[in-house]
Amino acid sequence: MCSSDLIGWLRLEGQRHNLYDNELGVALMVVAHIILLATFVWWNSFLLLGLDTRRKQAELQLQELTLTDDLTGLRNRRGFLLLTEQELKLARNKRTGIGLWLIYADLDGLKQINDRLGHELGSRAIVQTAEVLKTTFRETDIIARLGGDEFVVLAVSNEVDSGGIMLARLEANLCDFNRRESLAYELSLSAGAMQVDPEKISSIEAVLREADQAMYEHKRSKQIGRASCRERV
Repeated sequence: MCSSDLIGWLRLEGQRHNLYDNELGVALMVVAHIILLATFVWWNSFLLLGLDTRRKQAELQLQELTLTDDLTGLRNRRGFLLLTEQELKLARNKRTGIGLWLIYADLDGLKQINDRLGHELGSRAIVQTAEVLKTTFRETDIIARLGGDEFVVLAVSNEVDSGGIMLARLEANLCDFNRRESLAYELSLSAGAMQVDPEKISSIEAVLREADQAMYEHKRSKQIGRASCRERV
């Protein structure tokens, strides 16, 4: 029942009980109308507030979806660039001296996995790589899948050889995974790391290109026929 229906009902009830025939009755009906209208105003405000809250939640969820990789749950390229730019601005403004490192990684042999074992296992290898990255880096680090077999991490560390330490930890976690899972393929990453100076870089895209080059140098330097993680002592 809408507000006009209730007001009409209230008016009829007042007439039926002869409340409009004396001053007290009229006063009571006026008060009743005011209370009724105030109640409807409050209720409508409550509903609008609820709708506005749900709308904002839906917008946040939609924004989160546009920043997240569907397959792995990591940030996608758009999400990584957006969050990294915010991190760089924060570092510039506060001048905290926090050490930032960019790790660029490429999943080795994804095409071979797809061709030999099928795309379903290829997708599973991508998801497993994402899990290894989550294990290796902290929740506060920005981990993303740029697309295909390419991953990137913006990590915070002030250690002297942070890049080398993080790459060694990543390699160790990959080996642990391969020994533990005994799958038809091994996860292997070619990765490069470089320190990021917020005051000197022109854009995060430029840093990505440099880290990408470092990754390819690592890929080229890998020894052919090297022992697998499962064969290492």
